[in-house]
Amino acid sequence: MEHSTQPFAFSRPGASGHRLGGWAGSGLIVSTLLLISPAARAETLTAWQFDPATQQLTLTLPSGITPQYTVETNPARIVLTLPQTQLGGVVTQQTYSGAVSQVSLSQVNDATVVVLDLAAGTALAADGASLVSIAAGEQTRWVLTALATPGALTVMAPGQAPSSDSGQMIVELPVIPGNSPQLGFPAA
Repeated sequence: MEHSTQPFAFSRPGASGHRLGGWAGSGLIVSTLLLISPAARAETLTAWQFDPATQQLTLTLPSGITPQYTVETNPARIVLTLPQTQLGGVVTQQTYSGAVSQVSLSQVNDATVVVLDLAAGTALAADGASLVSIAAGEQTRWVLTALATPGALTVMAPGQAPSSDSGQMIVELPVIPGNSPQLGFPAA
Protein backbone atom coordinates (compact mmCIF):
# COMPACT_ATOMS: atom_id res chain seq x y z
CA MET A 1 0.00 0.00 0.00
CA GLU A 2 1.34 3.37 -0.97
CA HIS A 3 1.33 6.29 1.54
CA SER A 4 1.51 9.94 0.64
CA THR A 5 4.38 11.88 2.17
CA GLN A 6 2.41 15.14 2.10
CA PRO A 7 0.16 15.75 5.09
CA PHE A 8 -3.43 16.74 4.38
CA ALA A 9 -3.12 16.14 0.65
CA PHE A 10 -6.27 16.85 -1.33
CA SER A 11 -6.81 15.56 -4.84
CA ARG A 12 -9.71 15.07 -7.17
CA PRO A 13 -10.55 11.52 -8.07
CA GLY A 14 -9.21 10.70 -11.48
CA ALA A 15 -6.87 13.70 -11.57
CA SER A 16 -3.17 13.20 -11.56
CA GLY A 17 -0.50 15.64 -10.50
CA HIS A 18 -2.87 18.38 -9.25
CA ARG A 19 -2.80 18.45 -5.51
CA LEU A 20 -3.80 21.23 -3.17
CA GLY A 21 -2.14 20.13 -0.04
CA GLY A 22 -0.71 20.90 3.34
CA TRP A 23 -0.41 24.33 4.78
CA ALA A 24 -0.62 26.03 1.40
CA GLY A 25 -4.20 24.89 0.93
CA SER A 26 -5.17 25.91 4.45
CA GLY A 27 -3.53 29.31 4.01
CA LEU A 28 -5.39 29.88 0.77
CA ILE A 29 -8.70 29.11 2.44
CA VAL A 30 -7.98 31.38 5.43
CA SER A 31 -6.82 34.30 3.28
CA THR A 32 -9.94 33.96 1.11
CA LEU A 33 -12.14 34.10 4.19
CA LEU A 34 -10.33 37.21 5.44
CA LEU A 35 -10.88 38.96 2.12
CA ILE A 36 -14.56 38.07 2.11
CA SER A 37 -15.19 39.22 5.70
CA PRO A 38 -12.64 41.81 6.85
CA ALA A 39 -12.57 42.51 10.58
CA ALA A 40 -13.39 45.99 11.84
CA ARG A 41 -10.20 47.87 12.54
CA ALA A 42 -10.05 49.43 15.99
CA GLU A 43 -8.24 52.73 16.41
CA THR A 44 -6.30 53.65 19.56
CA LEU A 45 -7.06 56.66 21.75
CA THR A 46 -3.65 58.14 22.55
CA ALA A 47 -4.56 61.43 24.24
CA TRP A 48 -7.41 63.42 25.76
CA GLN A 49 -7.66 66.73 27.61
CA PHE A 50 -10.25 68.23 29.94
CA ASP A 51 -10.35 71.94 30.83
CA PRO A 52 -12.35 72.48 34.06
CA ALA A 53 -12.60 76.24 33.43
CA THR A 54 -14.51 75.75 30.16
CA GLN A 55 -15.89 72.29 31.03
CA GLN A 56 -14.60 70.99 27.69
CA LEU A 57 -13.27 67.53 26.91
CA THR A 58 -11.11 67.48 23.78
CA LEU A 59 -9.89 64.41 21.92
CA THR A 60 -8.71 63.63 18.41
CA LEU A 61 -9.91 60.58 16.48
CA PRO A 62 -9.34 59.30 12.95
CA SER A 63 -11.89 60.56 10.43
CA GLY A 64 -14.86 58.24 10.17
CA ILE A 65 -15.21 57.57 13.90
CA THR A 66 -18.16 59.50 15.30
CA PRO A 67 -18.63 59.55 19.08
CA GLN A 68 -22.09 59.57 20.65
CA TYR A 69 -23.07 60.96 24.05
CA THR A 70 -25.92 60.50 26.51
CA VAL A 71 -26.86 62.50 29.58
CA GLU A 72 -27.77 60.49 32.67
CA THR A 73 -29.48 61.90 35.74
CA ASN A 74 -28.90 59.36 38.49
CA PRO A 75 -26.02 59.77 39.05
CA ALA A 76 -25.66 63.02 37.12
CA ARG A 77 -23.11 62.46 34.36
CA ILE A 78 -22.39 62.64 30.66
CA VAL A 79 -21.32 59.41 28.93
CA LEU A 80 -19.36 59.66 25.67
CA THR A 81 -18.92 56.46 23.63
CA LEU A 82 -16.09 56.19 21.10
CA PRO A 83 -16.94 53.24 18.79
CA GLN A 84 -14.17 51.06 17.34
CA THR A 85 -11.62 52.66 19.67
CA GLN A 86 -9.23 50.99 22.07
CA LEU A 87 -7.67 52.66 25.10
CA GLY A 88 -4.03 53.47 24.55
CA GLY A 89 -1.54 54.36 27.27
CA VAL A 90 -3.63 57.25 28.60
CA VAL A 91 -4.63 58.31 32.10
CA THR A 92 -7.94 56.58 32.80
CA GLN A 93 -9.17 58.69 35.72
CA GLN A 94 -8.70 62.33 36.72
CA THR A 95 -10.41 64.37 39.46
CA TYR A 96 -11.31 68.07 39.16
CA SER A 97 -12.98 70.82 41.14
CA GLY A 98 -15.88 72.49 39.42
CA ALA A 99 -19.07 71.38 37.70
CA VAL A 100 -17.35 68.23 36.37
CA SER A 101 -15.80 66.45 39.34
CA GLN A 102 -14.22 63.48 37.56
CA VAL A 103 -13.41 62.15 34.11
CA SER A 104 -12.90 58.40 33.76
CA LEU A 105 -12.23 56.18 30.75
CA SER A 106 -12.87 52.45 30.34
CA GLN A 107 -12.90 49.80 27.64
CA VAL A 108 -16.27 48.18 26.89
CA ASN A 109 -16.06 45.59 24.11
CA ASP A 110 -14.82 47.41 20.98
CA ALA A 111 -15.56 50.92 22.31
CA THR A 112 -13.91 53.35 24.70
CA VAL A 113 -16.35 54.92 27.16
CA VAL A 114 -15.61 58.33 28.70
CA VAL A 115 -17.69 59.36 31.73
CA LEU A 116 -17.86 62.96 32.99
CA ASP A 117 -19.24 62.80 36.54
CA LEU A 118 -20.92 66.01 37.70
CA ALA A 119 -20.31 67.51 41.12
CA ALA A 120 -23.11 67.25 43.67
CA GLY A 121 -25.70 69.97 43.16
CA THR A 122 -24.66 70.67 39.56
CA ALA A 123 -27.52 70.93 37.11
CA LEU A 124 -27.22 70.76 33.35
CA ALA A 125 -28.95 73.07 30.89
CA ALA A 126 -31.79 71.59 28.84
CA ASP A 127 -29.36 70.48 26.10
CA GLY A 128 -27.05 68.84 28.66
CA ALA A 129 -23.97 68.97 26.46
CA SER A 130 -22.74 69.91 23.03
CA LEU A 131 -20.47 67.86 20.78
CA VAL A 132 -18.62 69.72 18.03
CA SER A 133 -16.31 68.25 15.38
CA ILE A 134 -13.43 70.07 13.72
CA ALA A 135 -12.02 68.25 10.67
CA ALA A 136 -8.25 68.28 10.27
CA GLY A 137 -7.14 66.12 7.33
CA GLU A 138 -7.15 62.44 8.26
CA GLN A 139 -8.31 63.21 11.80
CA THR A 140 -11.19 64.95 13.53
CA ARG A 141 -10.96 66.90 16.77
CA TRP A 142 -14.03 66.43 18.96
CA VAL A 143 -14.96 68.89 21.71
CA LEU A 144 -17.60 67.84 24.25
CA THR A 145 -18.81 70.71 26.44
CA ALA A 146 -20.84 70.10 29.60
CA LEU A 147 -23.56 72.79 29.63
CA ALA A 148 -23.91 73.30 33.37
CA THR A 149 -26.35 75.94 34.56
CA PRO A 150 -24.96 78.55 36.92
CA GLY A 151 -25.56 77.74 40.59
CA ALA A 152 -28.27 79.63 42.38
CA LEU A 153 -27.08 82.58 44.41
CA THR A 154 -27.93 82.56 48.08
CA VAL A 155 -29.05 85.93 49.41
CA MET A 156 -28.56 86.44 53.14
CA ALA A 157 -30.51 88.80 55.33
CA PRO A 158 -28.52 91.57 57.07
CA GLY A 159 -26.96 90.30 60.26
CA GLN A 160 -27.30 86.67 59.19
CA ALA A 161 -23.99 84.85 59.38
CA PRO A 162 -23.18 82.38 56.61
CA SER A 163 -22.42 78.83 57.65
CA SER A 164 -18.83 77.73 57.31
CA ASP A 165 -19.79 74.53 55.49
CA SER A 166 -21.78 76.24 52.72
CA GLY A 167 -18.73 76.39 50.45
CA GLN A 168 -19.54 79.97 49.46
CA MET A 169 -17.11 82.86 49.25
CA ILE A 170 -17.83 85.80 51.52
CA VAL A 171 -17.03 89.25 50.13
CA GLU A 172 -17.56 92.31 52.30
CA LEU A 173 -18.15 95.54 50.42
CA PRO A 174 -17.64 98.96 51.99
CA VAL A 175 -20.71 101.11 52.59
CA ILE A 176 -20.59 104.33 50.56
CA PRO A 177 -23.12 107.03 51.43
CA GLY A 178 -25.27 108.19 48.51
CA ASN A 179 -24.39 111.86 49.05
CA SER A 180 -20.61 111.38 48.93
CA PRO A 181 -18.82 113.98 46.74
CA GLN A 182 -16.42 111.20 45.66
CA LEU A 183 -19.13 109.57 43.57
CA GLY A 184 -19.31 112.53 41.18
CA PHE A 185 -23.10 112.52 40.85
CA PRO A 186 -24.56 115.82 39.63
CA ALA A 187 -26.37 117.83 42.29
CA ALA A 188 -30.10 117.43 42.26
